[in-house]
Amino acid sequence: MTDAIVISGLSHIGPDTPTPPATFSRLSFETRETLGKKGTRNMDRLTALAIGGMADLMPTMGIDRETPRDDVGIVVGTAQGSIDSIVRFTYETLAYDRPDFVNPALFPNTVMNCAAGQAAIWYRLRGPNTTISCHEMSFLAALEYSHIQLRRGGAQMLLAGGVEEHSEVGEAAATLIAGQAGTEPRFAECSTFVALETAAQAQAQGRTALAEVLGVRIAFDPDAGSADALTDLIAEVLDGAGVTADAVDASVMSACWPDQRALEREAIARTLGPDAAPMATFDVYGNGGSGHNALQLRQLLAALSSGGIGLLVAQERHGNIAALLIRKGPK
Repeated sequence: MTDAIVISGLSHIGPDTPTPPATFSRLSFETRETLGKKGTRNMDRLTALAIGGMADLMPTMGIDRETPRDDVGIVVGTAQGSIDSIVRFTYETLAYDRPDFVNPALFPNTVMNCAAGQAAIWYRLRGPNTTISCHEMSFLAALEYSHIQLRRGGAQMLLAGGVEEHSEVGEAAATLIAGQAGTEPRFAECSTFVALETAAQAQAQGRTALAEVLGVRIAFDPDAGSADALTDLIAEVLDGAGVTADAVDASVMSACWPDQRALEREAIARTLGPDAAPMATFDVYGNGGSGHNALQLRQLLAALSSGGIGLLVAQERHGNIAALLIRKGPK
């Protein structure tokens, strides 16, 4: 029998209080103050947030920067990496007389897997190093990938997370997208990472699981205007975990976009019943971008009692759908 996969630690930099309407929440996070001057001169904000976002996991997971670890890997979920770094580097190629006058030290920041690679170097983690892009579902994509790898024995521990930065460039892009979708421009900067491992390993190391991952699935629905595919996906996750609808104690939906919000609510009502009252993460924090599902997860964990089962659902404007089922530990 395959050992259960558990979340044995969580580290978070992000909003802990509601984000006011029509605002962009920028964290009081300064790279050099948090990480120091050494090695951060050319580090962009997204990379710094990723490194800082997993910092609290290190002592609880028995990881220190002085000891290389071949058994621990990193999986970062990000929609496009640092859009600020990409635009600024592109600007330099256009603003000067010759394109080769750009600062070469800035180029690594434009690559999508920069944050994952730099974090691995920073913490000396030599296990699998992966970056996954799935827009607002990037955190759940990282979680699903990690879940699969651990079940297959691809690593002993994976630190999976989602990161979203705030910048002038990002704010302009987000405002445009919000206007097209007919919703308020309300976005939150965040960096959240979870440590995933088998239940047996967590127990052997004396770590108490925050939650067991009962099931996680991401799929694509070409008919983005229907709740049918998300309803089927939720049912599939419940069936795969052997959990009945009446056993689910709490649910949370992404609710980032008006049309998809209605579809998420409909899918939950179809599977859990018309009396289900899902929480809406957007209403509290706004849109967390690549880290939005992580804000959902924290909201769900806070709502569950020990041993309670929670359901997280999300439907993105372009057809990505997802469902995560957890049991809060300890039993």
